[in-house]
Amino acid sequence: MTHRHSPLEDSQPAENVREEPRTRRKLPTVSLVGVTGYGGLYVNHLLHLHDRDRIQLRDAVVVNPDQAASPLAKLDARGVRTYPDMDALCRERAADWICLPVGIPAHRDLTLRALEAGANILLEKPAAGSLDDWRTMREAEQRSGRRVFVGFQHLHNRTIRKLKHALVCGEWGEVRSLRVTGQWPRGDRYYGRNGWVGKKEVDGVAVNDSPLQNAFAHYLNLALFLAGDAYWSWAEATSVTGRLFQVRPDIDTFDNCDVRFRLANGLSVDVSLKHATRTHQEPVVRVETDLGPIEIDDAELRSEKQGKRGVEPVSSHPHGDMFLDVLVEEGFGCTLENAGHHTRAIQLVTDTLTPERVPHAERDPESGVWYVPAGA
Repeated sequence: MTHRHSPLEDSQPAENVREEPRTRRKLPTVSLVGVTGYGGLYVNHLLHLHDRDRIQLRDAVVVNPDQAASPLAKLDARGVRTYPDMDALCRERAADWICLPVGIPAHRDLTLRALEAGANILLEKPAAGSLDDWRTMREAEQRSGRRVFVGFQHLHNRTIRKLKHALVCGEWGEVRSLRVTGQWPRGDRYYGRNGWVGKKEVDGVAVNDSPLQNAFAHYLNLALFLAGDAYWSWAEATSVTGRLFQVRPDIDTFDNCDVRFRLANGLSVDVSLKHATRTHQEPVVRVETDLGPIEIDDAELRSEKQGKRGVEPVSSHPHGDMFLDVLVEEGFGCTLENAGHHTRAIQLVTDTLTPERVPHAERDPESGVWYVPAGA
């Protein structure tokens, strides 16, 4: 890998310094679309900022009030208005921000609707189900003059930011390669929770759901970020090789994979992920450098630099930091353009590799997890 630029050469600062404003400024207004499932996490974090006068959570779309008693009670207590659908919300004057913690099939259309309404957007990851949909969204963003950010919250972890700063400044010599591993068993409940998990498309809308696209998407995106030559840049995947495995018989895509992405800057990212397994292994991103390896998981950063070992807690709260960075600190985060690097990698997999059916898979009757028995 060749020269990696200093953060001073980039348009975004190495650390997002937080200072309280000297004079009180108008609070950014926020609308939320969806309050159950993953939307419940958004409710809690947005209300945390609302209660501390950092934002004004103005309104929310609640399409399933019979299943939303707890979040509705929290919203009602703060006087947050609720609407039954996006149409009703968009008839009102747009808030500064619309948050979209919605399923992949709705990403393109709801992003276009929110941009047409005049709002900036915080969209749940991944950006889109296909590169074509991402391009449509990106073109609409550019026409609108608004900004779309994608909720890859790990990028807001201050420990990871510090690591990227060290890598691009040459404190570890050259980065040589990266690897992402993880095993999260996922059973019947996971695959039955909505109509798009494990699907290639839904009602003509591309989804391409998989471990790479959904549950482990953060870690692939993080590897592409750490491989980038400048502080706030991503490396571009240019090709992919390897194997995809369809262990669970009732999905369209794959639930296990072993692949290698080649990047435009000469690096590679090896990725081994499993949902069809009875073994739980937290995801790890490993960076091989001239001076030693670095491993990052959700708890700590472990390193060995010229024989000296180090451990640093990953002690920040990336979800909280993400909402603060994007909504309050004037839009610092993973832009739609940035998130396109992950989408391009997924499109490479979709266009290049075909999932292989695994004939001797078995199902655990208690968990509903499919797996490949030893020796099969």
